[in-house]
Amino acid sequence: MKKILLLVVVCVCLSSFSFLPAKGAVMTLPENWEMVNAPTAYTLIRGSYSLSTRIYEGGGLFGRWNFGFMGRLLLGVGFTVNNVIGSGDMSSENPRLGIRLRIVDEDVFPSIAVGWDQRGYGPYDGKHFLLGEKGAYLALSKELGLGGAVFQAHGGANVVEVEDFDAEEVRFFVGAIVAPVKEIILTVEGDDLFDEDDPVVVAEDGTAAEDTGRTHNPCVNAKIAVCFDELLTIGLEVYDLANGENGSRMLMIDYKNYF
Repeated sequence: MKKILLLVVVCVCLSSFSFLPAKGAVMTLPENWEMVNAPTAYTLIRGSYSLSTRIYEGGGLFGRWNFGFMGRLLLGVGFTVNNVIGSGDMSSENPRLGIRLRIVDEDVFPSIAVGWDQRGYGPYDGKHFLLGEKGAYLALSKELGLGGAVFQAHGGANVVEVEDFDAEEVRFFVGAIVAPVKEIILTVEGDDLFDEDDPVVVAEDGTAAEDTGRTHNPCVNAKIAVCFDELLTIGLEVYDLANGENGSRMLMIDYKNYF
């Protein structure tokens, strides 16, 4: 019941913004296709691509390459390399795929997209990554023009264990992206909301589950990013804000261009 209620609240909140002017279903901000860890309903502009990299705890590198097709289809591939920075041997997993299709264009009502994303990082159990992987998801997004600023509201639901689907495994996410000026993007999100599993605990180096470390879900994440020439974006992401010193920080570098 809590999950159904949350989804209804998200839909109502997004729909309530319909009386404000929307800028369109696809915007030019480099960060529009995701919040921090959760997806949005937006895609990349037709003929464009985005290379998104994250340096995460333990010296690992998480990269995703996304391509925009037809203005509503996003296809991507991701790679993860552990221990890139530091000592010891490096390890990697096979590349993973992501796909998103926007099925409803933004107008009076929010954009709606469905997707599948296997890309993640950190500990890997042979089937799924412990962090970042969203599995199957439904996302809603609404963009508003507020004077010279841009505001986006986002929400949705996802489930990682699709093979053995259980309604109790459905998770929710909600958040907002604000660009007070074109060069600065501020993001906050709640991820893995109402996850009824026992909290996952991640070691401080981000590579193995242990009895000590930071909890993973649910969590509040935030990001501040600076855009350079609409092509290069550099920012700092903070995960699990409510967990204090056991949260984590990641450096993000995104590059966007056109074919």
